[in-house]
Amino acid sequence: MPQVHLGERKPTMVRPDPALRDRMDDSAADHGYGSRQMNSYLVNLLGALHPDPKKHPEAAKAAAAVIEALLASARDMKAREAREAQAQLELPSLAEDHAAA
Repeated sequence: MPQVHLGERKPTMVRPDPALRDRMDDSAADHGYGSRQMNSYLVNLLGALHPDPKKHPEAAKAAAAVIEALLASARDMKAREAREAQAQLELPSLAEDHAAA
């Protein structure tokens, strides 16, 4: 049955990798959410990160700072992982090979 009061629904396809999903499941369980309550856990978590600024202006301001810090950390982690992956792919240069010969 459609829930008209919820407004238009926009489908979201979030497919975390298995390791992230395991960490999310563990966190949800640590916070009292059952094994079949991941959606509720995520909605509550996202709701706390994005409070209504009209109803909770101080919380919204604090959440904005937390979000900025979390996203900066995520960018740093991705950049570090990319550098580590690139370092594993780099081959010794031909000049070094010829110099050793």
